[in-house]
Amino acid sequence: LRTATANVRKAISTIIDRDFAANDILGGLGAAAATIVPSVAIGWDNTIAPRDYSIDAAKALMELAGYDYDDLAAPDADGKYTDFHFSIDVLSPNTNPARNDWAALVVETLPKIGIGVGEHDSTGWAEIGPRTWGYEANVTLANGTTVVNYNPPSYDDEGFDVLFVGYGWD
Repeated sequence: LRTATANVRKAISTIIDRDFAANDILGGLGAAAATIVPSVAIGWDNTIAPRDYSIDAAKALMELAGYDYDDLAAPDADGKYTDFHFSIDVLSPNTNPARNDWAALVVETLPKIGIGVGEHDSTGWAEIGPRTWGYEANVTLANGTTVVNYNPPSYDDEGFDVLFVGYGWD
């Protein structure tokens, strides 16, 4: 199972078009990222290369994880599947135009490797904090519900399956 989940994560990483993000979203002012650590930080490793963007390579990784594309109907004209191996819910901050575009790009691309997106909630940090690393023993969510013995929840419980954050997007 550990290898399968690692291959799914690698597949998702492989469909992130880092060159597009650096050149188009960031207007040529960025570089294709390989790690979450920026080059100016302690711990940055310049020997790690960015994963090459490839829908075919991502599909191969999904197959290594045990997903069979013969189980899905053929993709549409845009290369997106309309039925999925599984679906995820995505949470992303809406506080930076580049990160908004990057998250939307990934959400738009996931169906090309058979991963559906049930919901994409682009919201502010005040909403994200209690749903992620800012949880406390008792939390009152934005909808007024108080949660006791709060642990990081699933998306169905106002949490997330995938959280997009970025380093130095401005």
